[in-house]
Amino acid sequence: MGSGEKKIYLLKYYFDSEDQSNYIAVKWQTGLKEFFILHNKEEVERVSSFEKMSKGIEVFLPNEGYVFIRVVQKPLGFEVKLGDRYLVNSRILSEEKMTSISSIFYFVGVITIITNLRIDVSENILISFLSNLPLLVGFFYLFAGWKIKKGFIWPYVLGVIFFILSAIIVLLIFGWYGIFFHVLRLVFLILMFSHFKYILDLYKHRKSIKELRGSGGSEDILDDF
Repeated sequence: MGSGEKKIYLLKYYFDSEDQSNYIAVKWQTGLKEFFILHNKEEVERVSSFEKMSKGIEVFLPNEGYVFIRVVQKPLGFEVKLGDRYLVNSRILSEEKMTSISSIFYFVGVITIITNLRIDVSENILISFLSNLPLLVGFFYLFAGWKIKKGFIWPYVLGVIFFILSAIIVLLIFGWYGIFFHVLRLVFLILMFSHFKYILDLYKHRKSIKELRGSGGSEDILDDF
């Protein structure tokens, strides 16, 4: 092959992890200027725009329905979904984003522990518990970050609820005193909510997998937690 000749690449995405005879494939050449969508070996769509593939396209397959396909860079791959369910071998950005979400929780945990790094002991168990509650919350966020990185969704939901409730309680008790920390909490809250769409997307995918199993279909690439 000459140095100026373009290479051809092909990636396959399966509807069923146990049936590799039924798949949708994306074929492209060096330069990423033209994409060919194949259902099994038959071409069903041709896209001559990288920008269009970046936004995503829908391809209708008579026996399957509408399949959504979008190119993803760094590393190069494709998101391929049938409804809410990602196909086997698909890039799953929602799952990949769990690492960055966990980093936010780790940071909140560390900040909370550092700013409350004291242990108050009292003969009254309730008073001791309430006095050390901020420190316990800090350790919870570290634990939540660890579980989120492993792919669990519930620590994210619980962590956001705790964060909102604690921000409201602090505001009610201290008012606007310590405005810097109020602003810092708002920044963290925005960062947490900015990832909500990925959490929701991952939840829908896993729900779809669960429904597929319930209907007698084979397992797919993600397990439920």
